[in-house]
Amino acid sequence: MVLINYGKIHFYLLNSLPIPFWVCRYFRNHYLCSPELEALSAYKLRIAGLGLGFHTFDYEIGASFFAAFPGSQLTDGKLSLVLEVEKKTSSLILQFRIRGEIVLPCDRCLADVPVKIDTHAKLVLRMSTTPGKPDDDLVWLPITAYEYDFAPYLYETIHLQLPLKVSCDLGQNKGCQADFENLLSKYSGATAEEAAEEERADEAPVDPRWEKLKNLKF
Repeated sequence: MVLINYGKIHFYLLNSLPIPFWVCRYFRNHYLCSPELEALSAYKLRIAGLGLGFHTFDYEIGASFFAAFPGSQLTDGKLSLVLEVEKKTSSLILQFRIRGEIVLPCDRCLADVPVKIDTHAKLVLRMSTTPGKPDDDLVWLPITAYEYDFAPYLYETIHLQLPLKVSCDLGQNKGCQADFENLLSKYSGATAEEAAEEERADEAPVDPRWEKLKNLKF
């Protein structure tokens, strides 16, 4: 009797065989060849044929990158990525350096706020005949791996840099649009008339009977 481990076969097929471009065009609705994944094809590291030693790759990250992730909080930005790869016999060490700006809505007025990003991250790819236990900074690949898609890792790394609170003060604006609107409302004509009416009411003569009540002591 021959036992076949379909889990391992699936693992090797998904991580070893490249998907030709014409296949993605033909099977447009397939989950491996969706338009979103096709837009991220530039963020794949070709392992096969990569020589031992150090390699450097440059990437530009913009709106099309974030649009490929449904429900992304990020929609626009301009980032540069310098990826340094050290390939060893059975592993690859990836060093990410990300710099630039992302655009986030202000929590108060929803105006676009450019937020600066400057961070680095490290990811290790282990290649083995049997997959091991993955970690946040460790990924296991089959020994015959053809390429590695680092777009999801890159996306999560950028998301970890998002501030907890976004305000116009983070950008070039010195004040929030909501503050300006409040000032305009405060000194608008309608508000001025209401303030004048309140002032006239304060200056109106008081009934003498109420004046006597002020002198009562309890």
